[in-house]
Amino acid sequence: MIPGGMLGPVGGLEQVWFTSKESMSKGSRFVTRTALSGRSHAQVLPRQARTWACEIPHDAPQEGHALDQLETWVAHQREPLVWYPADALGTNMLDPGASQMDTEWWEDVESGGARVQPGDGLPGPRFLSSASTSPSGKWAHLSNIPVPHNTTLTASVYLSAYEGQTAYFWLDELGIDGATIEGRVHKATTPGVLQRLSHTITTTPETVALTFGVARAVTVAAPALTLTDHVRPWGTGRGCTSALVDVTARDPLWTATNQYIYGSADATSFTIRELVA
Repeated sequence: MIPGGMLGPVGGLEQVWFTSKESMSKGSRFVTRTALSGRSHAQVLPRQARTWACEIPHDAPQEGHALDQLETWVAHQREPLVWYPADALGTNMLDPGASQMDTEWWEDVESGGARVQPGDGLPGPRFLSSASTSPSGKWAHLSNIPVPHNTTLTASVYLSAYEGQTAYFWLDELGIDGATIEGRVHKATTPGVLQRLSHTITTTPETVALTFGVARAVTVAAPALTLTDHVRPWGTGRGCTSALVDVTARDPLWTATNQYIYGSADATSFTIRELVA
């Protein structure tokens, strides 16, 4: 058993406790064709949607009821859910593209280079993608990352400052109206090269999302968000900010009677499907 991921709408994330399985699968991004000459060519497709097949072997009533309500909520509201699998919580809750500085996720950045040589004497991880901000000081953003209330989180990013300047990493906590909560802007700076800046915070009861803001950085790489009270070794993001849920099977284990004072229990299977824009 694992603690389980977090699922829900923005502002209403709930832990799905004690899943025994959260298997992820997705289609290939590459379609290969072979010509009559025998040469092969590959066509690159947009990133394929992910699917998680999940199981809870002993589903307490509150977990089952939460899944049922979330499935109905999606159908009625026509709005997707946020899904952070269990392995994302301690690895990286960001979307895979956001964690690799994809310009479709980050605003006001330019694509940067890679760092592939080990032992170059610089701190931080190897990376194959990065970005840069304007030397004029214009802010770049990764906006509206859903987070739970009253929870300790750590956000981090590697920055290199422009020569003679100081690079900034600000973390804003947002309320349900999308505005920054007063007094909840967390600031860190560095004049150095590939320095990891981080913020460990406990979100307020009003916090529903975060925004990463960076400025005056010639290199921005390896952003991360974890449900921990310290920075973790960087990993590719595993979160999903647009998902559907289907409860696909439920096998009653016992029913609520006077002998079972804690209510009924089921073995429940559910599927999470990602929506890719």
